[in-house]
Amino acid sequence: MKIATRPRPGARRGVTIVELALLLSIFLMFLFGAFEYCRYLFVLQVTANAARDGARYAAVNVNNATTAWQTATQDTSSPYSASRPAFNVPPVTTESTNVMGGVNQMFVSGTLRIRVYPCDPTSLYASPIVITPLSQTSTGTWNNASFGVPIACQITATFQPMFPNLLYSSQMTNISIIATTNSEG
Repeated sequence: MKIATRPRPGARRGVTIVELALLLSIFLMFLFGAFEYCRYLFVLQVTANAARDGARYAAVNVNNATTAWQTATQDTSSPYSASRPAFNVPPVTTESTNVMGGVNQMFVSGTLRIRVYPCDPTSLYASPIVITPLSQTSTGTWNNASFGVPIACQITATFQPMFPNLLYSSQMTNISIIATTNSEG
């Protein structure tokens, strides 16, 4: 009868380290991937809240005649035409940026754009919903909306993940969020 012998304890030491390295790398990849995805969802949520607050702030102050509200400029980089302009309104930009509370620092520098415009109410009832600026015969100002006309605040930016190559995700993601509320002016 043959007696089974136990392997020496030192013979498997290298195998344990290799197994640990393989499993730990896979575990950390999924862990950091989950962190990155949660960070992306956080940025989306805060940006949506900032757009909602910016639209409400613009709708409440649509008839504000102070100089700060009158210095709005037409956004020339807007994807809309000259007959359907979007505007850069400094007080709305400041309010929306303050609501973000520093999350705007997670965007690629120089890509954050906050536009305000009165919406075409007929396009809001289309299927699918299309939010476009109200057609204007002259460039006018952003705050020519009468009571009940929807005011939109659109925030666009480019989000860059901390670990873009971790799960083979794209290098950058464009974010575009539009919030509307009815004018109170």
